[in-house]
Amino acid sequence: MKKTLLISALFCQMATAQEQAPMVLNYDKPATFFEESLPIGNGKMGALIYGGSDDNVIYLNDITLWTGKPVDRNLDADAHQWIPKIREALFNEDYQLADSLQLHVQGPNSQYYQPLGTLHIKDLSLGEVKNYRRSLNIDSAIVRDSYQRDGRFITREYFASNPDKLIAIRLQGDVNCQIALTAQVPHQVKSTLGQITMTGHATGDPQESTHFCTMLSVKTDGEMAASDSSLTITKAKEVVIYIVNETSFNGFDKHPVKEGANYLEMVTNDLWHTQNMSYEEFYARHLADYQSIYDRVKLCLNKDGRNPNDLPGAKDIRMTDQLLLDYTNGGDQTPYLEELYFQFGRYLLISSSRTLGVPANLQGLWAPQLWSPWRGNYTVNINLEENYWPAFVANMAEISLDLKSVV
Repeated sequence: MKKTLLISALFCQMATAQEQAPMVLNYDKPATFFEESLPIGNGKMGALIYGGSDDNVIYLNDITLWTGKPVDRNLDADAHQWIPKIREALFNEDYQLADSLQLHVQGPNSQYYQPLGTLHIKDLSLGEVKNYRRSLNIDSAIVRDSYQRDGRFITREYFASNPDKLIAIRLQGDVNCQIALTAQVPHQVKSTLGQITMTGHATGDPQESTHFCTMLSVKTDGEMAASDSSLTITKAKEVVIYIVNETSFNGFDKHPVKEGANYLEMVTNDLWHTQNMSYEEFYARHLADYQSIYDRVKLCLNKDGRNPNDLPGAKDIRMTDQLLLDYTNGGDQTPYLEELYFQFGRYLLISSSRTLGVPANLQGLWAPQLWSPWRGNYTVNINLEENYWPAFVANMAEISLDLKSVV
């Protein structure tokens, strides 16, 4: 008991808001691979931001977009009859036979978690790119990137709001860009002035698959033109993009077509809501909601042991990938990286698990591939449990409510 009290006292002493350094991932080049992209999410929708200066690729996800339909719970009602035969084969050390017999009790594979779409924001201006920076501010749940091209400065921001069910993107500077939306799953795209609409369904029979509708609202002070599937913006100082999406998913026990949710009406309402407030108001609501969970825990391991060049605002700041490389090689095991790693884990769980009855899967909710590894499913031998280990000990207990339909 005394040890527990001592540890609690030490943690409370370390975990004060005044001592924790700003939690920011910093990079000086765009992402090339999935692992390098910066994730945002509101617990249902998510995005992986690669941040290219020529073609800014953003992969979109919705945690309810799966192939197939509910499993027939009586499908393997007679599977238990094979257990004695499997045991007999094992006792006889006929492992090849036992392995073949166990296929009778496995049942079908699970369905696939699928990517929603891919957003391309292409810079139409020409010239050499300099001073590129990309960051994820974990404290405020926002991604930013910026660069200079031919003397012009471009900044971009991205966040995913839970209270307003949207992803917001803002471009500022001398903006000339093309905005296009596509997908790896079957889909159709149509653009009109200020809006792009994409409908489609998960891979497979459209009568047996989850359907979706993604809508983009685009506002600008520049000139805008619409083609069949994209928008072109020129001579702008600011462009704001709102992304909303709904699917026909109505629960893991409901057929996505015959018993599906009215996703078309829902997404239309979501899009109308984007007209109600300014970008700043949406971000303020997002920040208040996110920090109501995130700000419960601060961590400071050893502020005197930090390298000052690791902290945001330093003149010669080390990028996060360099910080990680130096730590791995044993050259500079700064406590700042450990603090950053801890809070990044909390950020990921908050961002991927706020849809009641739909927990974070093997991908969290971020999946750029059409066919996710291990189907992006729920493996309850250990992986699902590992996702939620921080929920209680890191003071995010309500996040675990998403497990209700699984456990």
